[in-house]
Amino acid sequence: MISTEQARLLSELQQRIERYQPILEEEFDVNLGKVVARPFGARAWLRKMRDRSLVQASRRGGFGLNRRLMLRCEWALIYLPACFLVWFRHWYPQFMMRWDDDEPAILVPFRGWMRKDHRRRIAQLDQWAVHEMAHGIWHRIADDSAVEHGRRWRVWNEGFAHYVADVHLRPHYPAGAIIDEEWSPMRLEGRRLVAKVVDHHGAAMLKRVPRDWRQHDRTIDHPV
Repeated sequence: MISTEQARLLSELQQRIERYQPILEEEFDVNLGKVVARPFGARAWLRKMRDRSLVQASRRGGFGLNRRLMLRCEWALIYLPACFLVWFRHWYPQFMMRWDDDEPAILVPFRGWMRKDHRRRIAQLDQWAVHEMAHGIWHRIADDSAVEHGRRWRVWNEGFAHYVADVHLRPHYPAGAIIDEEWSPMRLEGRRLVAKVVDHHGAAMLKRVPRDWRQHDRTIDHPV
């Protein structure tokens, strides 16, 4: 069960989704499907991450004894502690929402600091909703959801989502919307890289970043 306050936040988020989804789909020529706002369940998400690692392992050559032992160790040493940390909201202070490409949905955690300063959170929903849907756009364009991702992929993936939400769609936000600028160095660096691509090649290049980021990563300067 969710509280009245939480239900209101989900309702407000759904309104933002319905406001910005048509704009994003038209600009990037993608179809995200029926996007919904749902509460985030840490256990279900971590189980999905485990299942995804199993799929990736099968594509790398099956499940020998060593690989099975590694997967069990991975579950014990990574996923179970992560579940504990997510539950107590100490994992990552900027972990507000998460895009779920299977539904599709924007998942909202209600534990820890997300419950504080409720009015401010609602005023930030414009940026957050666009950010999460930008992740969905990336997956539609790049078609790489089943690929194993490294650090550089994460830099560009988050940079793309931040550029779309923090810069590209900013003129569409209402006057009272709050734009959060306090992000990790990795996210800020990713946004800078995407901005540099757009500055050098024009706004039309933005929709090609999910496919062409490796090429840009080889030719553009990056300190991280």
